[in-house]
Amino acid sequence: MGPSPNRRALIGIDTNVLLDLAGEIEDVTDALLTIRLRLASAQLVMPPTVGHELAYQVKRALDPGRRRQAMRAFRLAHDWNIMPAELIPVAHGIAERVGRRFREAGLLPEAEVNDGLIVAEAALLNCSLLVTSDAHLRGIDFVRLAFELHSFDLPAPVIATPREIVRRFLC
Repeated sequence: MGPSPNRRALIGIDTNVLLDLAGEIEDVTDALLTIRLRLASAQLVMPPTVGHELAYQVKRALDPGRRRQAMRAFRLAHDWNIMPAELIPVAHGIAERVGRRFREAGLLPEAEVNDGLIVAEAALLNCSLLVTSDAHLRGIDFVRLAFELHSFDLPAPVIATPREIVRRFLC
């Protein structure tokens, strides 16, 4: 099911992409520019767990450089109009169940709780694309992901790295 004519397509942005944006990684900047050019009406969003991960690093990272990078990531998200997305309270519980199911099904390692939440939140937000540099997320079998999400009546976002976006769509 696609977005309604009056609703903008949503593209989820993962924590590592925002941190790489703050670190001035060229592939990330190029990917965001490419998305803006090719999908001008799309809205970039930060799933709730992404915001929580950045906030945790701002407040509790042991490395002061990492704290500054996380603060810069928040500022740049604002500058790039990457909006923090929220879920209704019951959806947080659903995201936890879906993320747990990803781990039970072997789609993600047991320790990757937040990765599962980010994918689940992107699905609950109806994101058509999730941009990430995370190897665990990129390694998910899309067919199996779609199958697991279908059991919760959720759509599967396409998961792509900034480099993949640049290579496939820039030219």
